[in-house]
Amino acid sequence: MVTLLVQITGFTLLFSMMLKATNNFSINNLIVRGGFEVVYKGVLSVGYVVAVKQLIESEFEGTDDFCNEVEIINTLRHRCLLPFIGCCIRGEECDNQRFLIYEYMSNGNLDNHLFSSMSEKTRLTWSQRKNIILDVAKCLAYLHYGLKPTIYHRGIKPTNILLYANMRARVADFRLAKKSREGQSHLTTRVTGTHGYLAPEYAIYGQLT
Repeated sequence: MVTLLVQITGFTLLFSMMLKATNNFSINNLIVRGGFEVVYKGVLSVGYVVAVKQLIESEFEGTDDFCNEVEIINTLRHRCLLPFIGCCIRGEECDNQRFLIYEYMSNGNLDNHLFSSMSEKTRLTWSQRKNIILDVAKCLAYLHYGLKPTIYHRGIKPTNILLYANMRARVADFRLAKKSREGQSHLTTRVTGTHGYLAPEYAIYGQLT
């Protein structure tokens, strides 16, 4: 696996690598366009296939959210988490463009296989569904019990569950993640996330346990 230097400034070389890898962010390399991000497939000069996520400015997204995601994911190591490769912020003269680079997942996200028009062609078997559920559960167990302080993801939903070889799952997108403080048994915060995928006590009271 190629290893790239991870830092917040002075990453012009990496940006030039992203331009080359994605063919200048060609529409042919587009994987998905969402409300907060655009993701492109790229191939680095060493042949390593990556996903380049460009964050889109919005009312809820800023440099602090970007730095929060980088700070969290750069310290996580688990086979059920999407592998992080590098990041880039271009300066004010480039509208503070922000990019995250991850390992490319060849089978897309779980939402595609459950709800989109392609689901009939790629119907998941019961065995595959069980493995996906177990992979996500192992990831959450790692975040909740394997780390000090605990990390609350706050965005577990089908679009953030990516699938690689043999339809195994990896959890992505730590934009909304929160760290607990040492010894803290619960965290009360503004309710953020997609309705329908929130724990009831969090949706009602804003309390994560």
